[in-house]
Amino acid sequence: MKNFLPEKQGLFSIAETRPQLNFRIAKHFMLLITLIGSTLATYAGSGIFQTYVIFDRGSGNEYRAGGINSDAGTPFSGIDIGSFVYGATLKLNGGEVKTYKNGGSDVFGANINYRIYSTSGSPGSFTAIGLGFDTDLGGGDQKWATTNANVNMLTGLLPGTYYLEVYWDAPSSDGTHYDTNFGANYKGTFTLTCPTINLSETHVNVTCNGGSNGSIDLSESGGASPYSYLWSNGATTQDLSSIGAGTYTVTVTDANTCAATTSINITQPDAIGISETHVDATCAGGG
Repeated sequence: MKNFLPEKQGLFSIAETRPQLNFRIAKHFMLLITLIGSTLATYAGSGIFQTYVIFDRGSGNEYRAGGINSDAGTPFSGIDIGSFVYGATLKLNGGEVKTYKNGGSDVFGANINYRIYSTSGSPGSFTAIGLGFDTDLGGGDQKWATTNANVNMLTGLLPGTYYLEVYWDAPSSDGTHYDTNFGANYKGTFTLTCPTINLSETHVNVTCNGGSNGSIDLSESGGASPYSYLWSNGATTQDLSSIGAGTYTVTVTDANTCAATTSINITQPDAIGISETHVDATCAGGG
């Protein structure tokens, strides 16, 4: 039972042992401190006493606590989630909310609300992930959780640094309870970087001086297709044909705006040189 405004039976039972009583006092003290430090629509009959965000960086689910943190879990706010390349794993798998209810009050469910946006951009709207009933913790306490939402946090993002911003809510018969950090919510950051795009080529040099029968066959690996090409001679094709001698530079850009550049030198043989010697006639009409 959780109740910040004592009902007639009081907060503690005289039948409790000292360890039980000490535990309950500590638990209620933590809840009181949480109330002072977080925005929480708290009512005597029900409320939130723990929140978590759940994400996966490629090695399984990790739990990070919100501002209402009676479990003393590792906080989410201010965390550097890490640096990731395209194709890496960074998933938002959901969240967890623990609630209490007393008397005739009831809690109907819970949600974690999130948005992802560039640290240099404007935030958009929040998306809610519903947290289903998970466990009856006893004494009116309940746990609501979703651990497999499988939201790919990297989808659709360009290289850069981003916020994951979250808050929690729990609708109840007493009204909706929130953990919102006084409206500022809770933010972690992560960075998305480009993978290496590898470029290779085979080419044919010009066979005659001044000719234009050279060619370049370009290949790429890494990155994400489709690719675009821009050559120093203005061409936008992957390969070049019927080209003269010279140095050709190409920039290849993938679907995520990641780019790589390389240069190829097309050679030609020297010009054919013609030389001669002669003897002029010494007499008019002479041979």
